[in-house]
Amino acid sequence: MYKLLISFALVAAAFSLPYPLVEDEDGEQYHLVPLSRVRRQQQTDYRLDSKGNLFLGHKGTILDNDNHRLNGEGYLVKNVKGHGLSPDAHGGALDYLNKPTGLTAGLSADHMRHMGTKVGATAGWNFIQTKDAQVGISGRYDRISGGPGPSRQDYGVFLGGRLDF
Repeated sequence: MYKLLISFALVAAAFSLPYPLVEDEDGEQYHLVPLSRVRRQQQTDYRLDSKGNLFLGHKGTILDNDNHRLNGEGYLVKNVKGHGLSPDAHGGALDYLNKPTGLTAGLSADHMRHMGTKVGATAGWNFIQTKDAQVGISGRYDRISGGPGPSRQDYGVFLGGRLDF
């Protein structure tokens, strides 16, 4: 059912976009669909330390154009000397930048076996940005739940700046 809904949504989006209509010598009409290839920066990292911890991580740029940039990353840690196939820790993050305004936002989630899950969100904006000065506001929220003890949360709003003399 979900596959059918996703397929329908993709087809509907394709037909709703305003593609230019061209006509050839025989009178046949065609829609021109713009195709572009963007080189995305990606990096995969893996290593095995002396304690038997296997680390596998991947990060890359998901979207990058004149106005927006979206980066994502994910990781997995497994002790190969341990039992079972489930990872000991895993998580990921998304970071967004609106280039014209300088607004940043981020989401992250990290889970450690028997320690709970930490979910966080951040946002920031430099409302004064010149060659010699920057002033901005930022905020964050973190919550740890599912581990030993009660759920814990941490949050804050910060005002900061930099001035070059």
